[in-house]
Amino acid sequence: MVTHSPVWGPDKLGPDYEAATIDLGADPDGEGNVVTTLVHYAPQQAGDAAREPSAASSRPALVWLHGMTDYFFHTHVAEHFAAQGYDFYAVDLRKCGRSRRSGQSWHYVSDLAFYFADLTAALDAIPN
Repeated sequence: MVTHSPVWGPDKLGPDYEAATIDLGADPDGEGNVVTTLVHYAPQQAGDAAREPSAASSRPALVWLHGMTDYFFHTHVAEHFAAQGYDFYAVDLRKCGRSRRSGQSWHYVSDLAFYFADLTAALDAIPN
């Protein structure tokens, strides 16, 4: 697995969301390089316009993992858990949603163990 600090930027879900794409290197299934994407619900607070992306939080983190042929777009889920006191993150696994690249088979892995790299990289990217 390729490891480096993820670069956070705006997410397509809107101004209260940010995403980091994490390079995982060569696909074991031979479809180029793969990435995983970590999405963070980070609502702007009053006077917080200069907030650092993915700043560490004192709140416990909750990580949402999508199901088969899915990806994260459930803003109501993120907002609900944030209101309950959690710092909310979601993962788009390799070849799913934000993480699929041109020429890759949607949602395909020949071994579910390949997802361990995605999950490890996502957890490592959550600031603590």
